[in-house]
Amino acid sequence: MKNFKDGFTLIEVLVSVMLISIVILGLMKINSQTQDMTIYITQREKAVWVDSLFLYDDIKEQADKEINAYDMLLKRYKLSNDESISILKEAQRKIYIEEQIEDENTSKERIFDVDQVKLGGDFASLFYLMRLQGDVAK
Repeated sequence: MKNFKDGFTLIEVLVSVMLISIVILGLMKINSQTQDMTIYITQREKAVWVDSLFLYDDIKEQADKEINAYDMLLKRYKLSNDESISILKEAQRKIYIEEQIEDENTSKERIFDVDQVKLGGDFASLFYLMRLQGDVAK
């Protein structure tokens, strides 16, 4: 009779390697999803920043037009850096405005107007433009 040494059998080693592999694959998938979400959030945040370049008082003049950020900023700022100008010209948005959102819960005498502004692009955005009406102190 042979004396067997204490240790793991081949089957036990294979099962443990397989379990460790499954756990590692799961962790790699979670890591990949986290990276994808980080990239999406970063792109979305950049799009919101670019959208803010279009939100000025005269946006109603640009309704139903596709315009770039350079044309929106041209009236307000003097831009001389060619690289900045080319980046701003690449940032284009289609502007949709739904005027005068009515709220039946408020009194008939409103103190501000609300317009819904939709900016189309890779990441479409929705903003509300609020303007005071006349003299509020009446």
